[in-house]
Amino acid sequence: MKQSRWYDKNSDLQDIVELIRRVDRPIQKNIAQDILQILMTDFNLNLDDKINATSKNYNCKCNRWHDQNIDLFTSFEIIKGFSPELQTSLAQKVKTSMLLTCLSESM
Repeated sequence: MKQSRWYDKNSDLQDIVELIRRVDRPIQKNIAQDILQILMTDFNLNLDDKINATSKNYNCKCNRWHDQNIDLFTSFEIIKGFSPELQTSLAQKVKTSMLLTCLSESM
């Protein structure tokens, strides 16, 4: 039986996490930073305390693919505790941001 991960409960978020997992690490880092920026600007969240607390608990020896990048680890740890509605809204904004980035790079 496959164990359910925290992001498997939200199909929009699951799609985004899967997309992030498939891209190269430098792009993962950019997306992670973009997630935090979206949360701070679009959702008006003050994340300084959460980022600092999460970063202090960072252990680069974790086994999950997203633990190997502190920015990705931090962004995932922060959004893990958000409501499903906020996670869905964030996932949609991240999809839009990723699409716009791809389009701008192809021009």
